Amino acid sequence: MRRLLFAVACLALVGCSPLGPQAHRYTATGHVHLQRAGVDLDLGTSTAAVTLEPATGLFTADPPKGTASFSAVGVSSDLGFAGTEPIQGRFADGRVNLSVTATVKLSDIRAAGFTLASPPGCAARQPVRVDLSSPPGFDPDRGGELSGTFALPEFEGCELVTVLVNAAVPGPGNTLSLSLVPIQ
Repeated sequence: MRRLLFAVACLALVGCSPLGPQAHRYTATGHVHLQRAGVDLDLGTSTAAVTLEPATGLFTADPPKGTASFSAVGVSSDLGFAGTEPIQGRFADGRVNLSVTATVKLSDIRAAGFTLASPPGCAARQPVRVDLSSPPGFDPDRGGELSGTFALPEFEGCELVTVLVNAAVPGPGNTLSLSLVPIQ
């Protein structure tokens, strides 16, 4: 009887299956706005595998990684990011809340068509943490939108252009938005 009551409550409250963890796969399309640089970055499309524990609403996903190119004030670069740990979050009451921690690197820094620097160690001084949330009504079976703001720390290891990079890129008020579409 308890198991039946749990199953009914689980289905009614979070739309879950009482049979155990649920696996979901999504196509994730990302967009970043860097406030200080005044640039928008298309992070492209990737896939995300999510494991949801219905009884608790907790879920995990593989760490993200990718590269995007941007240009600001005549200087362009490639921005790479790599998750430092699995994504962890919670689905409850029709909302998703999660945290992503990633290292951020710059490479192939160019101006007027010339490479200024391409050091492998040009990176934000510490990992970036982004807290993302969905609006009400998120459905794991239908996907949805997630967004959040983050601060980008100063960079180091960028050789002679470190000062230029730190004058143009780091700062608060940056935004990340993700669109999750289920893969059937």
